[in-house]
Amino acid sequence: MKHSSSYNQRRQEAVDQLLQVLQHLYPLTPAIQDYFREKVFLSFYDRGALVVEQHQTCEHYCFIASGALRGFVKHADKEITTWMSVENELVTSIYSLHQRMLALENIQAVEPSWLLQLKVEKMEALYRLHPDFNISGRILLQQYYRDAELRAYLARIPDAEQKYRFFRKQYPYLDQRMPLKLIASYLGIRHETLSRIRKRVEVSGGR
Repeated sequence: MKHSSSYNQRRQEAVDQLLQVLQHLYPLTPAIQDYFREKVFLSFYDRGALVVEQHQTCEHYCFIASGALRGFVKHADKEITTWMSVENELVTSIYSLHQRMLALENIQAVEPSWLLQLKVEKMEALYRLHPDFNISGRILLQQYYRDAELRAYLARIPDAEQKYRFFRKQYPYLDQRMPLKLIASYLGIRHETLSRIRKRVEVSGGR
């Protein structure tokens, strides 16, 4: 499949971006870098597009080169946001990817987004061919687990204002960037309630 020169340039820049992020975790050998340059592909998702659909099998790891994604589940007619991520973060449905089960949640583009994607089979081959990358994988897994622990802690804070303040402290970049209705959904707070809390917090200087 042929691509335009602008696409190829964008892909090259996105791969360089991914490799830079991974290099901060653990040094990559030239062979590992070449593997990524050969195997990943770049995809564009417009705002609102689904990257992974609930009750379908997830096939890829995704690196957000630009844009923002969220996970959400549907309950009756309500969408409940489960997580939010932006540039330079890796996302996938771990449950679906490794258990070969149907995904429990949707992954959706909140903004127009460019994603580098790698099929799960290619990642497993990378671990076998280049054992050094298993160290990077362990570090990524630790980060993923840390984020899951933070989300679990956040969900158990009973007071709405304390919950928002914790969110604001941990994820200031999401607080400034994500639509308020998605933050409210993520925190399990009514939109109107969160609007009042945010104004009160901002008046107090975030204290």
